[in-house]
Amino acid sequence: MSRSEILVIDDDPEIRSNLRDLLELHGYGVTVAENGLEGLAAALEHSPDLIVCDVMMPEMDGIEVVRRLRTVEVGLCPPVIFLTGLDDEASVSTGLSSGADDYLIKPFMAPKLLRTIEARLRRQEQMTRFHDSRAGNMARQFGDLLPSDVLEPLEAVEKCAAAMRSAVKPLAPAAVTTMGRQIARLVWRTRKRLENYALVLEPASSNHNLGVLTDHPLHPSLASAVVTETATEIASLADRSSDLRLEVQGMHTRIPAWALRKAVLELADNAFSFSSPRETVKIHWDTKAGSRLVVTDQGHGLPEPWSHAKCLDEWRRFQLQRNLSGQPMGLAACAYLLETYGSSLHFRELNPGLEVSFDLVPGDPGSPA
Repeated sequence: MSRSEILVIDDDPEIRSNLRDLLELHGYGVTVAENGLEGLAAALEHSPDLIVCDVMMPEMDGIEVVRRLRTVEVGLCPPVIFLTGLDDEASVSTGLSSGADDYLIKPFMAPKLLRTIEARLRRQEQMTRFHDSRAGNMARQFGDLLPSDVLEPLEAVEKCAAAMRSAVKPLAPAAVTTMGRQIARLVWRTRKRLENYALVLEPASSNHNLGVLTDHPLHPSLASAVVTETATEIASLADRSSDLRLEVQGMHTRIPAWALRKAVLELADNAFSFSSPRETVKIHWDTKAGSRLVVTDQGHGLPEPWSHAKCLDEWRRFQLQRNLSGQPMGLAACAYLLETYGSSLHFRELNPGLEVSFDLVPGDPGSPA
């Protein structure tokens, strides 16, 4: 079996040297870089199996390194473990949201670093086998819907643009603002759908380590910040900021920040899409049944059979028969994502409305079949 290659990025020469010696002693191949810019170049050149990266560095900080690897170099970024000082722990929230997998606070003990690295590499290998074995069927089903699901909002954007071009007289500022908002929403929704397809059709291109739970719960302030920022963004996009109610202080989760953000984005978008202005959308942390994030709305809910669907096949048949223009697509992708972390979506019909929830501290997902 070939040895795993690790890239260490840190501007402190003593830390770099110590980490190199430690990791080589335990059988890893090691490449080092003294700042973020050099680290990015090294990652592109060597394609390491894992990156250990400082957060605060000259030239380019660790957060920007991860962001570029996740969003620019598609499919390239391996698991990333941040090294952070106590004084910049708050910045890790942004780093985890950008795609980092874990973090250790300096100074840390060598055994803890080694355990974290071993766990990341082991889970990465397990999830690669897991996705290879089960994603094919779902990918084919999603792929059948890709053309119409993306073309529809693009056609709407085209119609808005045509109306603006063909106006006999200049449009009133309010009309321009309204149409601009509509175009922005359509573009955002199209991008989100394409991201959902990428998540299911080609897991590697989603640039994240699917199914890799954090070894310890995210700090409550970090988890709460991810939920708050994401839900606020969706409420603003729907022009319904005043309808949002949040009760998520102190929550914790083993699901990584990027996946938590994705789940909240889809559930909040669903809640606002299927309810009306001045109807409350509430997101809260429920500890009655473990640790669960709950999203409720006062809308008309989802038509049968999706609200009680047990698998994607039921959703797909409903989608094709009723032509819902892809609205449940986000829930299907969200369910798929959470299943890789050993969690799942739970639906409960309200009168009126719908409650959707998922476990924040699931057990490790099962070994690949």
